[in-house]
Amino acid sequence: MKYVITEDQKIRLLRRLSVIDEIVKSSLEEIYTPNKICDLYDSGSMLLDVVTEHAVERMYYRYFSGIDDLSEEWKEIYEMIVGYIKEVYSDGINDYYNNTCE
Repeated sequence: MKYVITEDQKIRLLRRLSVIDEIVKSSLEEIYTPNKICDLYDSGSMLLDVVTEHAVERMYYRYFSGIDDLSEEWKEIYEMIVGYIKEVYSDGINDYYNNTCE
């Protein structure tokens, strides 16, 4: 049986889109700074994946830790977070990497 994320869970996540935005932006300003990314990552897409996983982990521990991280429920929330970050930040993070490292 496939788990379907409830409307309430979608709303919980949608309310936190600004938190996701803050996490991504602060990650690039504080952790994935220009002096660190060029030696550690081979491409903008690799940096995007690392930033995405960092944001997902932070979101899980801040807001969703009551959900089993191996459950279908978390899988769907995870996919929504990843999809949002990739849709909103893919071009910007790729440009950030390319402008900084090439």
